[in-house]
Amino acid sequence: MGDICESGKGKRKYLKPVFMVLLFAVVMAVFAFMLLFTKKSEYYKTHFQENVFINGIPVGDLTAEEADELISENIEDYSLKLVLRYMPREEILGSDIGLKTEYERKAEDILKEEESFIRLFNTDERRDYSIARSVSFDEDKLLSLTDELECLKAQNVTEPRNAYIALAEDKKSFTIVSEVEGNLINKERLKSALRDAVSELSQELDLEKSGVYEDPDIRETDPELNKRLSELNRYMRASIKLDMGQGRTEVCDSDDISEMIITDSESGMAAFSDEKLREYVEETAAKYDTVGKIRRFETVYGSIVEVTGDYGRETDIEAETERLKADIFSGDSIEREPVYKKKPQSSENDWGDSYIEVNLTAQKLFVIKDGKEIMSSDIVSGCEADGCGTASGIYEVTGMETNVTVEDKAYPVNYCVIFGDDLSFYDASWRSAFGGNIYKTSGTGGSISLPYSKAKELYRNSCKGMPVICYRTADEARQDIPAGPTGELPCATSSDALHFQKKDI
Repeated sequence: MGDICESGKGKRKYLKPVFMVLLFAVVMAVFAFMLLFTKKSEYYKTHFQENVFINGIPVGDLTAEEADELISENIEDYSLKLVLRYMPREEILGSDIGLKTEYERKAEDILKEEESFIRLFNTDERRDYSIARSVSFDEDKLLSLTDELECLKAQNVTEPRNAYIALAEDKKSFTIVSEVEGNLINKERLKSALRDAVSELSQELDLEKSGVYEDPDIRETDPELNKRLSELNRYMRASIKLDMGQGRTEVCDSDDISEMIITDSESGMAAFSDEKLREYVEETAAKYDTVGKIRRFETVYGSIVEVTGDYGRETDIEAETERLKADIFSGDSIEREPVYKKKPQSSENDWGDSYIEVNLTAQKLFVIKDGKEIMSSDIVSGCEADGCGTASGIYEVTGMETNVTVEDKAYPVNYCVIFGDDLSFYDASWRSAFGGNIYKTSGTGGSISLPYSKAKELYRNSCKGMPVICYRTADEARQDIPAGPTGELPCATSSDALHFQKKDI
């Protein structure tokens, strides 16, 4: 027991000096720390700590006076750099615009706010302060310098251009040509941006981000532009083959359709032109229509005469334009005839192989059916002395009547075949003679009269729409009847009709 007690006392004697050493070390460490803290605390009473910024300028380890001087020097050297599109940067110096600043407080006021004791334990945290300031400059000088900027000079400016639809290189489709951004600056927006940037003492002004450039109104991603492109390319796939008769065809395809699509130079939008479409229809009609055009007709005598008139091929311009537009918009391949106002019997020569032929010089009428002459007759046409001569031309039968009255004398007739607007063939039982020169002084009011039997035969061999070709020629006057004293051919009776050398039909 005694040994144990002696042993404990020995240990306590040993631990006491160690404890004293440790206590001394701790006291010295605390003393050293307090001394360092005191020194740093005293230092940062007059200096800014690391990571302190005033108006964006680092002022760590600077006194308040040094910080004020640094901030002032920054203002004296101030310049605004302009970041431009397509061009090198330009610069506006604060000294060139009379830039001045006044601060509401100094760096010393911020230093007092720094709370040195607390900040010693958090020196890595960035702390930003702002000294409210008022900036003044000569606005007239700023505007004058703005006018002299290289980026505003015409030779350096590329105007923006909208994306637009254009014919592709293959000429078979359309494509979108991308917009051009350009670098045209809105001068008023630039001046406003410059005022704001200088007032805020900004170091840099990115004109792209500031929105001072004029932008294209339509870009290649524009939904409406792409929708229109899809429509136009559908039109370009259309092919309309028109049967123009006589083995002729007219094909309206991408080559023609592309001419009907017009791009607006300002908006870049392309649209189908109804006006261009109508021009195409009119040009095609003018190429193939025959109404009103001079045509060559081979008579029963074998001679060729030139005739014209309202009978023939006539395109319905309005209806064909609408039909062709619908065909193009469908984007399909279509074969058809044009839409006609008037469509002739034959595609070969308009009148085909069945028609009524009238030689007004010879006063003869012939009916041709399926290429063969089936009847002929002497006639009396309009009185030339009264100015009622029957006009040459190509007509068509428009109606057929029996037991009616004709002309201004209301003559009763048995058979009447109407042609043209108000002309007709009819039987004139009151006449005792036909043919010869009767028509010159004693003709009709413009229509054509025939003997009863011939009028009846004509009626039976006619039909509505049948062509009627009336012509004059000086080459077919008879040679076997001597001329009278005046040189005119004498009037002839129906039994003494003029004789002509006809070809065999």
